[in-house]
Order: sequence, then C-alpha cells, then structure tokens
Amino acid sequence: MNIELAPLMPVDEGWIVEFHKAHYARTLGYNDAFGTHVARIVHALVTEPRPGRDRTWIARCEDRPVGSITCNGLGAEDAKLRLFFVEPGWQGRGIGRLLISACIGFARDAGFETLSLTTTKAQAKARSLYARSGFELIGSRESTDFGSHQIEETWRLSL
Repeated sequence: MNIELAPLMPVDEGWIVEFHKAHYARTLGYNDAFGTHVARIVHALVTEPRPGRDRTWIARCEDRPVGSITCNGLGAEDAKLRLFFVEPGWQGRGIGRLLISACIGFARDAGFETLSLTTTKAQAKARSLYARSGFELIGSRESTDFGSHQIEETWRLSL
C-alpha cells in the first residue's frame, strides 16, 4: 500500500463534500445544513487560496482519494484542523496519523501557536487519534446544530 499526500485540487471539492454529507448523515444523523457548511469551507479553500495560512492534503492510494485534512489559519496565532477523515475501509492503516502529522507540521512551520479542532463525543476513533497526537480536550457542549443531538467537543494542541 503506497499512500501519497497530495494538495487539494478543484476536482476534490465535490468528493470531500459528498463524503462528509453522506457519512455524517449515516453515522450521526446530520441534516443537509452540514453538507452546506462543509461545501462553504471547501469552496473557499479552492477559490480563495491563502498559501502559508491554509493547506489541505488528500491521501491517495493508486490515485484514489481515501482521506483528507485541512489546516485553516484563523488568526495570527491560531489555526484549526478541519475536514479530517479516512474512508472507513481504509482506517487502521496509519493514514489518519500521516494526515494529522502533516497538518501539525504545517501549523508549526507556518508559525501558529495553537491548533484546535471541533469533533463530537461519538467520534471515538478520531478522538483517540487526537489524544495520541497531543491534543487536549478543553471544552464540550450539547449541540443540535446539524439536526441531531451531539456532544460537541473542542480540542487544542499547543505548538
């Protein structure tokens, strides 16, 4: 298995949006507002690139996309890890660790002081990976933002 991390290309936009929309509707009961939210994030990354501030990686195996992650600069000191996923059939092969390492490395090299992320308590595999990567849970709240009741969590890594 040869995994390559490639930059975000316009052709990836629809794939990322559709994966997130379908996966989170199926696993968390999210409504169409979540797909719209993801579409806005990805569209801005594609149409308004900010080199040195934002970067997205697509994990590919034999030219097939199998995962993604984005480092999105929020301010002078803070960045946010977004759009992280590895397709279910590809999990457990180190792809998630590879993506998170790339994101953390970029955030450090770009001079950010913190890297944060938002997830849900239901995302056990991702939460475990975040903790092993040095992120700490700093807060949680109940949320129905995307049509289903979730415990939304904020995690942060000091760089």
